[in-house]
Amino acid sequence: VYSVEAPAGVYSMQVEKEGYVQDEQEIAIGEEEGSQEIILSPELAAGEIRAVLSWGSTPKDLDLHLSSEAYPDDPVFFGDKVLEGNNGTVAELDVDETSGYGPETITIYESGGSYVVGVHNFSGTGRIGETGASVRIYLPGQSPVTITAPDADGNFWTVCTIENGQI
Repeated sequence: VYSVEAPAGVYSMQVEKEGYVQDEQEIAIGEEEGSQEIILSPELAAGEIRAVLSWGSTPKDLDLHLSSEAYPDDPVFFGDKVLEGNNGTVAELDVDETSGYGPETITIYESGGSYVVGVHNFSGTGRIGETGASVRIYLPGQSPVTITAPDADGNFWTVCTIENGQI
């Protein structure tokens, strides 16, 4: 929980918490009292990659997806939250958020592969680009990269490809 008193405007806020990836985010302070959520991601263990989806209040249900070149018939999404490989868990979705905002997080435990991150507009209303949706990609030893949804038609957005730990 945080509280800020400042004149109306847009500010850059550096956020730190022990055990979490340090982040810098913009917050908008208006004339009226309000609230804004800041999403922090736990620190990555060696070899991990994380994708975090967040969005606005509508539509209520966007879904984070992950497909793997090594396991093309076994995507990670709300219907199958865990991808098991020969050496254990390859990737895992934490929750299926269905009431808006998110976050939904997929953690990849084997960073040496090829993965495609996507977002599905499960509710089928509106366009993903109108939702304020963004995906933050956390790579080992790097600052998070934020990718914002384009304002395009369709119910599926291919966010990025991660190849051997690189976007």
